Amino acid sequence: MTKENSGMELSSAELEGRLTAQRHVLQWLLTYVADKDKAAVDGLLTNLNETWPPQDHQEDPGAVPTSSFAIFAAATAEMRQLLEPVKETQRRDADEDE
Repeated sequence: MTKENSGMELSSAELEGRLTAQRHVLQWLLTYVADKDKAAVDGLLTNLNETWPPQDHQEDPGAVPTSSFAIFAAATAEMRQLLEPVKETQRRDADEDE
């Protein structure tokens, strides 16, 4: 029985290791798709580069700080980290085409 199935908590190091592995897989997949389907990658980058405000259900979002803003900042940082290799591949390909 694995920890995730047994209800046991994962340590910070275990969580970080798992997230790092998932990040590497996603970066590889994104780079692979970038090499095969430039239009799909353009659509993905456009979609992911759009800012999405945290949902704090306030009339004036952000007026009352909540944990959703910390989650938003972390998600934005993660998106940048995942997309940077894809953007670099696109820049490199554009330079080679010139």
